[in-house]
Amino acid sequence: MRLLVRTVPVDSDADLVALARRVGIAESRVPWAAQALGRPACLLLTHLPEGAATLLRQLAGPPEREGAGPRLLTGGGEAAVLAGSRWELFSLASRLAALDHPAAAPLSEAMAHALASTKGPPREMEIGGRRFDFGRRTWVMGILNVTPDSFSDGGRYLDEDAAVARGEALLEEGADLLDIGGESTRPGAAPVEAEEEQRRVVPVVRRLAAHGVPISVDTTKASVARAALDAGAAMVNDVSGLERDPEMAQTVADAGVPVVLMHMRGTPATMQAKASYRDLLEEVMDGLLRAMARARDAGIDEAQIVVDPGIGFAKRAPHTLALLRDLESLATLGRPILVGASRKSFIGAVCGAEVGERLPGSLAAAVLAAEHGAHFLRVHDVKETRQALAVFDAVRGEAERGEAFGCGSSEARLASDARLRGGGT
Repeated sequence: MRLLVRTVPVDSDADLVALARRVGIAESRVPWAAQALGRPACLLLTHLPEGAATLLRQLAGPPEREGAGPRLLTGGGEAAVLAGSRWELFSLASRLAALDHPAAAPLSEAMAHALASTKGPPREMEIGGRRFDFGRRTWVMGILNVTPDSFSDGGRYLDEDAAVARGEALLEEGADLLDIGGESTRPGAAPVEAEEEQRRVVPVVRRLAAHGVPISVDTTKASVARAALDAGAAMVNDVSGLERDPEMAQTVADAGVPVVLMHMRGTPATMQAKASYRDLLEEVMDGLLRAMARARDAGIDEAQIVVDPGIGFAKRAPHTLALLRDLESLATLGRPILVGASRKSFIGAVCGAEVGERLPGSLAAAVLAAEHGAHFLRVHDVKETRQALAVFDAVRGEAERGEAFGCGSSEARLASDARLRGGGT
């Protein structure tokens, strides 16, 4: 694996102990580490190139050192933590860049990128002629499965007219864009031939695109993507991260449309047997970085990329819970984040609820994902999710604008937002 640098939250003693173990620090030194990790910013560096640890020791002090300056925590292996203020870590990256050592430039570049990306993705993105402003609110993607075997609604919308009616209902409920798929990706699902997938998807895409809403096609096949794009789709959602079909990356590049790159292992039929991780977040990020590299190599503009950690894809319930908790670490990738947790099996594992009874858990996951940095949420229950997110975004807006301290008129802003949504006051 390549050098990977990412920001890490340290919010509890359990986080601290886990991070100490990851970088090979003896638990007897954890109290010293706690002093360093209480600093404003922490970077986890893994798969350090030869000589990198020595360079870092020259520039950063041990955790027990008094005074200012960045701190280095490492057990001497291939992983380390740097802790300090953002300014201290940026300064360290600049000093690395000036050194004449083969490991210095890669370290400096990776650190600077991770620190810069903690500011989040670009403020906006255009899909199908619509501007998505990430500073305004969290955006909702409605799920439309034109399949006989999807885990939640398989068979309900296999008929073209039924699928179109469902898509129109999702738009009426407030979906900002639709994701239309003709092949189930549930665990154990059998593959579908491209011709059959096109037969299911293309007519539905064509009719719903006429409503002027951005349409995403959920497929791993280049031929299906091309047909759907010709019918009016404006984005490709590839759960394999452009890996399964060697023509997919070029298809997306030629079309010049946005693409969702998801992390998974294997195929829907085999992925749950591959749900084993040494470092979950590191391996998910590495997979997404590889997908982004495939996209760039094909000529896809990085500004067109959305990343998806792949909730439930080669991940068991504990993995999903950890990803939702640490989702903000994906900001290091510098791209908008899409999360699809709606009605997934981890909710059943936590609550014991069957698929049709998972709305409350889905709403909790949606709000948590939004709180931790998701920009798009892929959901079955659009109306309920929009309402939950409206409250969350309103509360977040209050905090960001300082209105809890009497700065500005929240009543006027909420009334204005309601009018913009066409909801009156």
